[in-house]
Amino acid sequence: MTVKKGSSRLNAISVCPNCAKESLEFRELETAVPFFGKVLISTYICGSCGYKHTDIICLEDRGPSRLEVKVSKPEDLRIIVARSNTASIEIPELKLRLDPAGHSQAFVTNIEGVLTRFEEALERLKTLSDTEEDVEHRRIAEQIDLAKEGKLPFTLIIEDPHGNSTIVRDYNVS
Repeated sequence: MTVKKGSSRLNAISVCPNCAKESLEFRELETAVPFFGKVLISTYICGSCGYKHTDIICLEDRGPSRLEVKVSKPEDLRIIVARSNTASIEIPELKLRLDPAGHSQAFVTNIEGVLTRFEEALERLKTLSDTEEDVEHRRIAEQIDLAKEGKLPFTLIIEDPHGNSTIVRDYNVS
């Protein structure tokens, strides 16, 4: 995967949300990235505590898109998913849905990585749940495990109002 080079610029130094010191640098880079097209990559890095936050903002609007992939065998878990910060991801068979929120981040991963993101979100929810919800969380976690092992077929759906997400079935990383 190649990234077209642009010019990076340091925009500001401000207060870090992690350590509260005035050592947070903000950098941005406008460039073109495979799967996303023209993007703005913004990064916050704290010189004091090491806090880091990166976001990819798509600068193109390709119109609404709906992408689907049927996952029925273990090899399908390696299919690449590029999700923009405006897209939702749904797995209807598992009753899972990820909607964009205020600070949603774009990401590139494979389908197994999407399932891992759902697992991590479920873990965070467990800390806020009661006993009745724990039973449901365990059931969902078991289904995600089966899906990650390729033993539970499912459909992954991406809906993107700006068309900047994609599913790449045949991409070889060399």
